[in-house]
Amino acid sequence: MARDAGAQWSVALAYQQLGFIAQQQGEDARTIALFRASLDLAWALGRVENLFSLIGCLAIAAHRQQWEQAAQLGGVVEVLRTSLACAFTPLQQADYERCTAAVRARRHEPLVAAAWEQGQAMTLEEAIAYALTHVLRVAQVAIEPKTNGTPPAGQAAPILSPPPAYPGGLTAREVEVLHLLAQLLTQVEIA
Repeated sequence: MARDAGAQWSVALAYQQLGFIAQQQGEDARTIALFRASLDLAWALGRVENLFSLIGCLAIAAHRQQWEQAAQLGGVVEVLRTSLACAFTPLQQADYERCTAAVRARRHEPLVAAAWEQGQAMTLEEAIAYALTHVLRVAQVAIEPKTNGTPPAGQAAPILSPPPAYPGGLTAREVEVLHLLAQLLTQVEIA
């Protein structure tokens, strides 16, 4: 059972890393789905110390210019990083600084400063719930196509059936890699 939970935690972390990759590639819908999957799985496992998925959510809010939401997550990450004694690797530190730069630049604005303070008072569980409902859900709704399922005028419906739907919008190869990670294979073995 512990090994299975460890493998599932590895999958949550893989979702997280894939989320950062999708974010860097400008794939908004995929980024949202992957960070949601990471937070959902970590929550189900009782492993809520998933700070980097929260940082990814902060970056989503900042990218969408939702400065107060980004500030709340920035405030909670700043406090929790210290209270959880979470040391970042140099690569994680660079990602953290990149994701928080825009919101930190706005901390002098009254609404942003107040939101940062509100974030500092949140628990990690509250922050995850906030990220799921106020950042990811709002961002997802904003990017969903406003259609009723019919193709745009002048376009025929696709003839081929769509590819299978994987959780978080993952590709078949990404699902395969996640299964291999869950089996505790190394990166060399997976490649």
